Amino acid sequence: MKIRVKFEFPNVTKDSIYKVVKENESYFWFMNNLNEEVAVAKGCCEIIKEVESMKELTFREVIANIKEGEVWESPFKKIVCNKVGDIAIEEDNSEDLLYFDKNTIYKLVRQEYTFQEALEVLENGEEIESVVSGFKYSKEGEYIRTCDENYICIDTTAEEETLFMLTEIKGNWYINK
Repeated sequence: MKIRVKFEFPNVTKDSIYKVVKENESYFWFMNNLNEEVAVAKGCCEIIKEVESMKELTFREVIANIKEGEVWESPFKKIVCNKVGDIAIEEDNSEDLLYFDKNTIYKLVRQEYTFQEALEVLENGEEIESVVSGFKYSKEGEYIRTCDENYICIDTTAEEETLFMLTEIKGNWYINK
């Protein structure tokens, strides 16, 4: 905490600002310009409100932590969270604006693999899913189990007899972990 002394005292200059080193109910103690510890009655001082240094966050941190009514600025963009929680990203000196409604649902875009890549992980015991058909294939011992998109088993065949549709083979695959 810092104080401004309102009156002139020996070895203390009026209106000078000092950092408080200790205090009690009646006095502030601080070090004067001669590096001497000085006690002054609280009534003779004014507490200086220190401005909290502005917090700096990365874009990701701002988006994760922004609160309603806050505005975050960088040299090029401004991120605003309005009173209902929607977020807008404005570009300086431009009419460009990105607006995000807080109720919009986003879905993670899954990584897609080739049939060959999917087949390799199937052989190692992982489940694969055809982007084309939605069928899921998993290895259970010597058998390949085929389930629909709701995990209802529609077929269990010996590994060497498992058939994939040509459109599945040509299409992309998900690896379900």
